[in-house]
Amino acid sequence: MAGEKLEKTVDKIALEVVKHTEAIKNLVTRDEFDKKMDRVLDGQDKMTVILQRLDQERVFTIERIRHLEEEVNKIKSHLALT
Repeated sequence: MAGEKLEKTVDKIALEVVKHTEAIKNLVTRDEFDKKMDRVLDGQDKMTVILQRLDQERVFTIERIRHLEEEVNKIKSHLALT
């Protein structure tokens, strides 16, 4: 009777070990994780550079529009005088 109980316990432990072994097989290694993170961070760095350029371009565009509006107003003013 004690032998049966011990055997059932060992069987349960063996099943748990098999489950955990299968779960461990599906985990990524630290190396795989680091490589993936490097790719993700490279992509984010590229996006950051693009966004910074767009932001700078927006500032220059706004300033150019302001300058052109001033020129247009000067021309309108000049034409009204003649």
